[in-house]
Amino acid sequence: MKKTFFKKTIACLLLTLVVAAGFAIPSNAYSTQSSKLFSLFSSEGGGLQGYIDNVLAAEAGGGDSEWLFIALKGHTPSLNGDKYVAALDSFTAANDITKETDFERIAMAYTSAGVNNDFVKSALELDLSSSTLNGIFFELILLDSGNYDSAKNSRDDLINKILSSQKSDGGWTIFGPSDVDMTAMALQALAPYKSGSNVASAIESALAFLSKKQKPDGDFVGFNNTLSSESTSQVIIALTALGIDPAKDDRFIKSDSQDETIRRTAYDGLARYQLSDGSYCHTIGGGKNYKATAQAACALAAAERFYAGKPSLYSFGKPNEPSGDQPAIVTPDEPDDGSDSSPSGEDDTDSSSDDAASSLSAEASSDAPAGSDDDSGAGSSDEASSEGPSDTTANDGHTSVSGKITYKYYACGAVVLLFAAACGYLAYKKKASLKNIIPLAVIAALLICGIIFINFTSVKDFYSVNLNSASDGDESVTISISCNILQGVAEDAPEDGYILKPTQYVINEGDTVFDALLAVTRANHIKINYTGSSGGLLSVYVSSIGGYAEMQYGALSGWIYRVNNYTPDVGCGSYKLKDGDVIKWVYTLDLGKDAENE
Repeated sequence: MKKTFFKKTIACLLLTLVVAAGFAIPSNAYSTQSSKLFSLFSSEGGGLQGYIDNVLAAEAGGGDSEWLFIALKGHTPSLNGDKYVAALDSFTAANDITKETDFERIAMAYTSAGVNNDFVKSALELDLSSSTLNGIFFELILLDSGNYDSAKNSRDDLINKILSSQKSDGGWTIFGPSDVDMTAMALQALAPYKSGSNVASAIESALAFLSKKQKPDGDFVGFNNTLSSESTSQVIIALTALGIDPAKDDRFIKSDSQDETIRRTAYDGLARYQLSDGSYCHTIGGGKNYKATAQAACALAAAERFYAGKPSLYSFGKPNEPSGDQPAIVTPDEPDDGSDSSPSGEDDTDSSSDDAASSLSAEASSDAPAGSDDDSGAGSSDEASSEGPSDTTANDGHTSVSGKITYKYYACGAVVLLFAAACGYLAYKKKASLKNIIPLAVIAALLICGIIFINFTSVKDFYSVNLNSASDGDESVTISISCNILQGVAEDAPEDGYILKPTQYVINEGDTVFDALLAVTRANHIKINYTGSSGGLLSVYVSSIGGYAEMQYGALSGWIYRVNNYTPDVGCGSYKLKDGDVIKWVYTLDLGKDAENE
């Protein structure tokens, strides 16, 4: 009797574990919406690539098509933008573009396709002396989206203009009372600078303003005191850019006015506007609206990237070379701190207008995967590591490693269904005894635990590293990678001798030379081979960088590192960095004797 009771108790516990674990990872309302919307695009274009080539290319330059192109690239970074870029080239050649936000929107679309042409360069040097706030927001977003520099529009000036325009209630507006869309747009622009005390204070005030504007159904009161999908979309883009989970931050989860046990998020709010075909309307009860659909696509792509641990939607992969002698700026490999920007959702006056849509050393080769960075793939921003957000933003707003919520949820659900099917089969065969069910429950529970606690990183995600600007109080070093000695030796050697020009790296306590190397090579998609790890039992040895390996050009050739023009006598994984250090990785043909002047 006792033995039977014990067996039944164990079986019940295992069954409970299987079912509970299968649904332990919450399904966010964004995932269903995203599936419907991007499936709509695919059906309309004969696939997402076809949608870009056949639909968006025909509308290039029109406004919403640029945001849709950016959303599709954020959703599927591998999509090819050549035909769309060609269409944009034709549009810009045939039209005299004078409005700042048009310049900036098109330049962002070019940047998302990996293009830095004369049009983009012109957009970076716009005269913003008489621009509306939209133009200021977009210019800062554009600068950060491609890690650009501008001779005319410095980041400090743009940030100061934005901060000085904030209203006493925490919001921003072009005219009249503070507006949700404009405030969300300002937060998208300020997100990369959130660690600065003055910016952080402004952001907190703005978040408080937005929280007050969220209604019990989860959506937001936007321009002209109207509930709209565009306002809700822009808030989702802003929150994810800041590293805030819209589904977990209590400030943005509202209780139903009739039943406080019912809690709704911005995703639930946005879902109210999705039509049966997957598109979106502007206001409740309205018909399909292209602008609303484009902005929702940006919001959903931003959410996908957030939960996949990638940088926010408008960080477009490998940065462009900075102008002058200023180093590019790279931060340690942290998943999702909002180093990107996003589009905004308002025109200069009306969220339903055209512009509204835009408101938008050598210790280095390893055959093991953990010790080898591959050249392929830019997660897109197109983007950062394979982590997902945590319940909080404790790590300075960055999300923690938790994997991709969507695939984990469905994978756990699949295990539960398989387990149920197996139990059903045993019942059909009249073999549904505890002896047969318990092993199945154990296997299912182990599978689910494995899915929940093991993270899988794709090559593209592995290479995605956020690119941020250093803020006041940050400690940083400068790192470069040079193979100048190979000029005239290797046919494919870079003309200027640099694999990586001087690049600023923001350090954390305990960071080593190797940590800096690993971060900047990932961020710039530079292949390295190495063994060991910082602080590990095995010393780090870097055998190859950028395709140039040790002994490739003689028995004495290989990589060395120097710090402040000195060659340390410890390995790169042991040399601890301090603020202001200058690190130079140099390829040598003679054990470093030919690199003393590098």
